Amino acid sequence: MLAEFEASFSQIHQSFFENLQKDFPRLTHAEKRLCAFIRLNLSTKEIAMVMNQDPNSVRIARVRLRRKLGLTSKSESLSEFLSRY
Repeated sequence: MLAEFEASFSQIHQSFFENLQKDFPRLTHAEKRLCAFIRLNLSTKEIAMVMNQDPNSVRIARVRLRRKLGLTSKSESLSEFLSRY
């Protein structure tokens, strides 16, 4: 199911994963998938349900992702940042 999601997402947002990979080559596959869910404005609870994870695990993953993307300021939203890709 997740593979189908990634294929469909890539068709709609054609260069999203390529641009992320270019700017942040150290992102893991799971982190890129999380970026896609955030780009679709899914809530932490919704992402947790789709990925079959605890919401706290998703919250921690979001914090780590913010750090990897260099978003140290709380003033910039992760979803707003990813919407530019």
